[in-house]
Amino acid sequence: MKLVKMFLAVVLAGGLLLADGKAHALVSSPGTVTFSNPAALSTTATFSSSGTFVLQLCASDSTKTTCLPTTVTVLAANIAPNVSIGAANGVIAGNGWGILVSLAAGTVGVSAVQFDMVLPAGISTPTVVAGAAATAAGKTATGNLLAGNVYRVILAGLNTTNIGSGVIANVNVRTDPTLLSGIYPITISGISGSDGSGVGVPMTGTSGSLTVAANQAPALTIGANQTITLPVSATLIGTATDDGAPNPPGAMTYNWTVL
Repeated sequence: MKLVKMFLAVVLAGGLLLADGKAHALVSSPGTVTFSNPAALSTTATFSSSGTFVLQLCASDSTKTTCLPTTVTVLAANIAPNVSIGAANGVIAGNGWGILVSLAAGTVGVSAVQFDMVLPAGISTPTVVAGAAATAAGKTATGNLLAGNVYRVILAGLNTTNIGSGVIANVNVRTDPTLLSGIYPITISGISGSDGSGVGVPMTGTSGSLTVAANQAPALTIGANQTITLPVSATLIGTATDDGAPNPPGAMTYNWTVL
């Protein structure tokens, strides 16, 4: 029996050819098998899925035929857990925003995860809370701001439970009110994980971004010019709208003066 990883090829070696030119053949399988040259004495078999495949080699002298089976067990390919930073939209410069970080579980489970988020200039004061997937596994989140505006997040707990797929962290940041409109990348790096025994698990990462709209000045209207006769007072009427940034304060103040 041969054990191979899914999608890898197995080299098969055999003897004589059949009269119809077929030396190697598929007997039973959970998927399809492609022989690079089924009439060759040595050939390569490529498998479409994992499972147990029974292949057959036959030799013929044109009057008699001998066939022998061989079993190839194909294992599923290892898939590394992936930590991905979301792409946040609708952020107005000056406001706070939550960045969701998700885990796509792999073939090997992880019980603890650490990663770094490289924050661009103008995005600061990060804090973190554990997401639903981490909380369900009994994990808590801690964060530490390092040099170079790098924010390190650790998700761990006093148990060996693996973290399932889903949101593992919500990182809240503050955007500077002077930021211009644009897409600001948030790079992930330094990803590491371990299983319940503390053994390291290879992991991958996907970076994210914040799409920021520049803070706009309030829009203001004022009533028409007036002519009054003393001692009558003038009633002054104004209206103002704003995009709500920066927040805080998230509100406008008003002031009448004389030019």
